[in-house]
Amino acid sequence: MLKGERWAEIELESLGVKYSTLKNHELKQCLEIVKDHRSEFLERWHAWFQR
Repeated sequence: MLKGERWAEIELESLGVKYSTLKNHELKQCLEIVKDHRSEFLERWHAWFQR
């Protein structure tokens, strides 16, 4: 997730935050988005790397 100069790296399987420069409320919103769309993100991740 990118927001301006801030960003976060989130593990899709566990929703663990590996690194973040986001503000707390931004990170919370980001985690909700990832949680809500995790299956779609994982499908696309696997499709991309199985080419």
